[in-house]
Amino acid sequence: MQKIRILYLANTGFFITAQKHRILLDAVFTRRHYPFSAMPKNVVEQILTRSGRFSDVTMLIVTHRHEDHCDGDALLRYSGDGTPVILPLDVYEAGMPETKLRLMPNPVHGGKVFEDDTLRVTAIPTRHDGPQDVLPGEHFSYLLEFLPEHVNLLALGDAETTYEQFSPYLDGKRIDLMTANFVEINQDRGRTFLNRIHPILTLLCHLPLPEDDQYRMAKLAGRNLDRLKDALPDCLLCDMPGIAAEVTAEGYKVISIQDDGGTVE
Repeated sequence: MQKIRILYLANTGFFITAQKHRILLDAVFTRRHYPFSAMPKNVVEQILTRSGRFSDVTMLIVTHRHEDHCDGDALLRYSGDGTPVILPLDVYEAGMPETKLRLMPNPVHGGKVFEDDTLRVTAIPTRHDGPQDVLPGEHFSYLLEFLPEHVNLLALGDAETTYEQFSPYLDGKRIDLMTANFVEINQDRGRTFLNRIHPILTLLCHLPLPEDDQYRMAKLAGRNLDRLKDALPDCLLCDMPGIAAEVTAEGYKVISIQDDGGTVE
């Protein structure tokens, strides 16, 4: 059975590999946005120069323009001429048209952004979790349907987890894999959302990397997950780079990917 692999990088940044596509999600950023982390320098260098495991990236996806998710200057330095970049319109309008990348701004009201014979990407307009007057700008979550693998991935970014925002795009859809901010399991609304979507696996992310975790957020998140795990679908806490999962329509396997590309189950 065909599978997809999803590798955690930092914040809500992931590298997703499937039969045809190699996708970077919220992974092109260089600055630290306290208390969260910058993308590790060695990873940024490989991403921007299309080297190492990122040599054959086929698509970049951006949920919103906050510096812990997207760095416009870094996008302009990305060396992949013609690489499709799916992004909110306000990122596109912030000087991005100068690049040689193939920019694909999301429809204002959401909808299908990309489709080929192996992948369909739908942009879902969502509110950023938190006070809207403090967190301006467009925010999009994404539904990625990997067609040969029969695996559907919902990438929330920093979305507020009210189902009404998602229902026009998700009603009748099975979600196998989801990425979500770790704080969602601490909220009744977030737990209700997770249980309604009920993916095979949810990757809980947006923790500082270990060297930046001044407030021991990962330890507290782990305790909360241990306390709540019987009331939630399966969740994996992404508390360090290299955590990964291989997912099919029938199940998943958690692995660790080493810097040299080796894997450990």
